[in-house]
Amino acid sequence: MSDQAGNTQRGFWADATGELALDRYSTIVNMVDDGIYQLDSEGRFVAVNDTIVELTGYSKDELLGEYVSLVLADEDVSRIQHEIHRRLTDDDRRDEPIEFTARTADDDSIPCELELQLLVEDGTFQGSMGVVRDITGRKQEERNLRQERDIVEGIVETSPVGIAVVDADGEVTFANERAEEIYGRSRDELSEFSHDDTRLDLVEENGDPLETGEMPFNRVVTQEEEIHDQILGLRRPSGERVWVSVNGAPQWNEDDELERAVFAFEDVTKQRENERKLEKSEHRYRTLVENFPNGSVGMFDEDMRYTAVGGQLLDSLDIEPEDRIGSTIHELHPDDLVEQIEPYFQSALEGEADTFEIEFGDRYLYAHALPVRDAADEVFAGMLVVRDVTERKEYEREIERNNEQLETLFEVLPVGVVVAEDDGEIVAANDNAHEIWGGDVFDADSVAEYEQYPVRWADSGDRVKPEEMTLARVINGEEVTDPEIFEIEATDGERRVVEAEGMPIRDETGEVDRGVITLSDVTERREAQRQLEESERLYRTLAEHFPNGVVGVYDHDLRYTLAAGEKIGDPAPSAEEVEGTRMPDLYPDDAVADLEPLFRAAIEDGETGSIETEVVGRHWRVWATPLRADDGEIFAGLSFAQDITERKQRERELERTLDLLERTERIADVGGWEINPETQDVFWTDHIFDLLEVPGDEEPPLDEALDMYHEEDKPRVEAAVEEALTSGDPFDIEVRLRTVATGDVRWLRLQGVPETVDGEVVSFRGAAQDITERKQRERRLEELIDRLEESNERLEQFAYAASHDLQEPLRMVSTYLQLIEQRYGEVLDEEGEEFLEFAVDGADRMRNMIEGLLQYSRVETQGDDFASVDLDDVIADVRDDLQVRIEENDAEITADELPVVEGDGGQLRQVFQNLLNNAIEYSGDGPPRVDISAERNDGQWVVSVSDEGIGIDPADADRVFEVFQSLHVDDEHTGTGIGLALCERIVERHGGEIWVDSEPGEGATFSFTLPAASDQKR
Repeated sequence: MSDQAGNTQRGFWADATGELALDRYSTIVNMVDDGIYQLDSEGRFVAVNDTIVELTGYSKDELLGEYVSLVLADEDVSRIQHEIHRRLTDDDRRDEPIEFTARTADDDSIPCELELQLLVEDGTFQGSMGVVRDITGRKQEERNLRQERDIVEGIVETSPVGIAVVDADGEVTFANERAEEIYGRSRDELSEFSHDDTRLDLVEENGDPLETGEMPFNRVVTQEEEIHDQILGLRRPSGERVWVSVNGAPQWNEDDELERAVFAFEDVTKQRENERKLEKSEHRYRTLVENFPNGSVGMFDEDMRYTAVGGQLLDSLDIEPEDRIGSTIHELHPDDLVEQIEPYFQSALEGEADTFEIEFGDRYLYAHALPVRDAADEVFAGMLVVRDVTERKEYEREIERNNEQLETLFEVLPVGVVVAEDDGEIVAANDNAHEIWGGDVFDADSVAEYEQYPVRWADSGDRVKPEEMTLARVINGEEVTDPEIFEIEATDGERRVVEAEGMPIRDETGEVDRGVITLSDVTERREAQRQLEESERLYRTLAEHFPNGVVGVYDHDLRYTLAAGEKIGDPAPSAEEVEGTRMPDLYPDDAVADLEPLFRAAIEDGETGSIETEVVGRHWRVWATPLRADDGEIFAGLSFAQDITERKQRERELERTLDLLERTERIADVGGWEINPETQDVFWTDHIFDLLEVPGDEEPPLDEALDMYHEEDKPRVEAAVEEALTSGDPFDIEVRLRTVATGDVRWLRLQGVPETVDGEVVSFRGAAQDITERKQRERRLEELIDRLEESNERLEQFAYAASHDLQEPLRMVSTYLQLIEQRYGEVLDEEGEEFLEFAVDGADRMRNMIEGLLQYSRVETQGDDFASVDLDDVIADVRDDLQVRIEENDAEITADELPVVEGDGGQLRQVFQNLLNNAIEYSGDGPPRVDISAERNDGQWVVSVSDEGIGIDPADADRVFEVFQSLHVDDEHTGTGIGLALCERIVERHGGEIWVDSEPGEGATFSFTLPAASDQKR
């Protein structure tokens, strides 16, 4: 390019005249995107194109003739003048662009780049021409790149994992502070290391030396593949072995040449130690690490026939791709599944993409059906992408070239990363952060909006204020390098424990521009620790307090390594005796013969079993089961033994009781039944089947069972059952039924007792007794009673008539005897007087006997109606009647406070008078002593009259109540032999009974029962 304004070379268009060429040049100038201008030697505009007009906001007229300082910042005017002066004297600087700030008509500032061409003619400076470009976008990109670089540096420095960069030659070029801690070496020391330095002593997860081909650097750089979660061990200078989980990815330069490898590694030493402790203490908790793609892809044609199938999801479903290719969905799947998925397949073939979820066996699959198009945009097939969302979701990221390093780091970091602007607006979060929070929740625009995140301090459970959250603190300029532990409630409802660290990102002025934090989900680690502690506590508690038995652990030699439990030492051997001793050496031969096959089956064959045996005089139930390591290998056996001696005794007692119950059922002719109130199902004992002559052993439904009852009694049974189920009250009824086999009518006594809970009947049980024979006896007895009542009535009539008819001749005999005594008494000798006395006495006794017989026959017919009778009043009247006799015999009669009873007062007065007369008559040599008492027995009173007289032989206790029976000769005691029989008749009329308790010479106690009055006073 010439600097000469008057260049004489031919123009761009050689055949154009000056005016035409000018027009063409003007057109080209205005078509160029950059601004083009020309200044004179004074710095005034002499030409500008449309881009300059648009850029500055001034019109051409406003610009032409004006000094260029119009559109320049003050500091740029002198700088450009100085640059022109330098270029006039230094040709080497002429092609270097100049950056300046353009000032617009609206007083805005626009960063620009200027390519300056000086116009010099004959060595004289004539002015300049320049091309101006708006570099606002480029400046923004530079700021973005600088921010991204700052973010990366912040993440690297605050990351809880070690980060190292290794160049293509295998030399360590960078390591963060965490890497220094893990390696135990400074960055300067690490910079002298190669990736395979022998001082690192790298080993595989199983402890074997790490082969060269398996080293992270070789896999990433040589094989050009990403690695994830490779576990290896390295040696610190102190000799300590550290275990790390390594993630790595290669990075290429713009020429697609491998430039470096980035590695992120996490110290998992403690995690491995916890896992080993957990495995040894209980072997109940396992960790399953999933590290495989979780999905499958299939392509199908217009007939919905699979043409290609692949993906590791098929392996987990035990499906071979070859079994799918060439078959249609109709041939592979059941109709109900085809009915669900066919519409989506059809939509894909018609050009519509859609998603759906299905349940496939015990898994839930998320599927995306979409069309496959050819170059002409025609759909020629469909594709089905399936993910197993039962266990996890796949995460996909788009990696942009201009932030490749950041995205790569995000991809390999096993932690969540969140970035916020200085005002608190969250602008970025990686997939791990979303996974920790259970979804896309990072939409806060300010610190105040952090209130929406449910975060609590893990130790205290107190809510964390927005300004106390790690992200708020770092954008406030604080470096949070000591991990803070929080408990969060994720959007999926899960509670997680999270460690957070963070660093502020500052701009070139030192002001906080952004903040970045890292989140680590330590829930499993803390849960593993809690489980370890809980497992140890539970196992220790189980071993020491194993109920009613002993728990032990034994090795392959059947030697106990642990023994504990409530029965250890009593009656079982002590722990000291058991631990370290082989089982066959500990117990008798007969017990060993039972136990050894059980123990060996557990530790050698992995079988769990149990047996019963007798040891140390007790019955034991013994279980044995294998203890396995994580790899499934049996390393010990676990035995449990429970003392079941009491249970065995209870079982024997139960067998005897059940046998006795069955015998009792048959002897008493009683069977049991139960009705389920909810289902109406019926259960019978065996004797019910025999009782009802029902064949088989299956109970009929309730309605059929009710149909067996006699047509007249069935409504009573139905009503009783329904009332019991409704009210919960028991019932006791006697009904008839017809037996199934013979149709005979039998009488049953049915008793039902519902069981209620909270007012509702939950169980209904009862008994059925065959009372047919009793009913027959009752019927015969009723017939006999009817005949006896008829006979008694006739006898009473006869006795009354006989007694009445005998009184007339007896009165005549008595009258004549009195006349003989009056007229001839003086002429009778001693023997005659004695004969006359015998005759008069015999007539008196006969009269008394007739009167007593009349009273005896009239007890039922001539008695008064029952009413309330105060026995204290009755005794008082009897005392008055017997006052003379009581005084003559110096008798003492005492009485307790007596009750009010229901009865005939006159007849009860006769009972007490007869009993007191007898007590005085048979008192013996001493004065009569009589005591009257009463005792309540349910609804009746037992009244007793006790004396201290001559007593009665127990053999005669029943005979004394018979008519005309006297236990003494007439010359010893007077009496008709009717008094006690009359008492019995009166007591029986009152529904009671009378009896005597006595021994000769010990006195006698006559007791009888009377019904209590409803309005009695006591």
